[in-house]
Amino acid sequence: MFLDVEGTPSLSTDYYLGWARTLVDHSQSISHGTVTILPGVYATQANDVTWRAVAEAGQRGVQTQGAWVARWRIRGCGRPLDWDPAIVMPSVKIPCEVLLWQYADECHGGDGFDCNETNPNIDLQDILSQCVLPPDTPVA
Repeated sequence: MFLDVEGTPSLSTDYYLGWARTLVDHSQSISHGTVTILPGVYATQANDVTWRAVAEAGQRGVQTQGAWVARWRIRGCGRPLDWDPAIVMPSVKIPCEVLLWQYADECHGGDGFDCNETNPNIDLQDILSQCVLPPDTPVA
């Protein structure tokens, strides 16, 4: 589960430690140990304060499962761009892989969607095997 830090104040280490530990502990408790929701962070590429908090949390025992980096190179709809670590990767060394890159925002306007791509250097099937889709919700 990604904590969305985009457009908000930067993430503090203490907040992230509390959120991540609670996420893991509560998911295990409520599922009687059958499900563990793993923490991740979604933030802008240049938010060094947030990425430093993620790095410090790792040093303090909280494993971050992955990062989702927003660095828009296109406004609106556009074809996926080539993955370029110089553009995508935070300048702070983080203790996890960058799994996703949001390269464009507001495809089809403010009520549309954002464009993302996966890191071509990761095992996508491994990541997808850890994902759980919510059940269908009947339309009233």
